[in-house]
Amino acid sequence: LGGRVRELYALSEIAQGHVLRIAAISSAGTLSIGLLADAGAVPDLDALAGDVRQAAADLLAATA
Repeated sequence: LGGRVRELYALSEIAQGHVLRIAAISSAGTLSIGLLADAGAVPDLDALAGDVRQAAADLLAATA
């Protein structure tokens, strides 16, 4: 006990009736955002992930 947590991953399962789940967790100055989707319903998940990544970078730049 008392060990340092080195990494955390934001992950959430898709609930019945949902096609996209977005999870976020922050710790020690790091923000992790996880996306999980039904590929048939959200075929452009990679594009959404890129947009989320860019939005996070924009927010970080705005606070610098």
